[in-house]
Amino acid sequence: MTKICPECGCEQKDKAKFCSKCGVPFKSTSNTKEIEKQENTLGNKKRMALITILIIIIALIIAVTAISLTAEKITISNIEASSFAVYTEDTFTDPFDSSIDYFYYVDAIIEIEGFNKDISQYSGNATFYNGNTKVKSIPLLIEDYYGTTYISGDFTLNSVYDVDNVKIDVYNSDGKLVKSVNTTFTMGDMTNPI
Repeated sequence: MTKICPECGCEQKDKAKFCSKCGVPFKSTSNTKEIEKQENTLGNKKRMALITILIIIIALIIAVTAISLTAEKITISNIEASSFAVYTEDTFTDPFDSSIDYFYYVDAIIEIEGFNKDISQYSGNATFYNGNTKVKSIPLLIEDYYGTTYISGDFTLNSVYDVDNVKIDVYNSDGKLVKSVNTTFTMGDMTNPI
């Protein structure tokens, strides 16, 4: 029985390990089966690695999509933050009582997007500042009014405090801060009560 060289086609003896014409080594049948087995194992490992990578990529895409669908996206717009002076109620019953209160307020439109749009699951807080000095911190009310959701709060002082900025913080039901906005505060006319 003879072998045919796969490289040059020259006939060789059955037990030849190399082609006598071109020098190409012959593979023994036992080595050939072992090599094929190793190649199959290597091919299977590559396929499994590729499948594992694809599964991880698909899982990441699903996770990112799920997070983006349930993420709280909160927008605060149309912010009004100001102050004004008002006569106290006693002035109306006693015209000679000239006591004055100073009213500070903040209100804005809040939009909640994402999976949880239930406004009862959120709370707000406003902190009024003069520069970096905190003047007052108050809870805010979040309520729906004819299809628009508002966040608002106010406080009254019996003396004037200069305020130049206010920070609005919104928290979810877990107490996690989900939105924070700083805005300019406009001091109103505190010398002419209304």
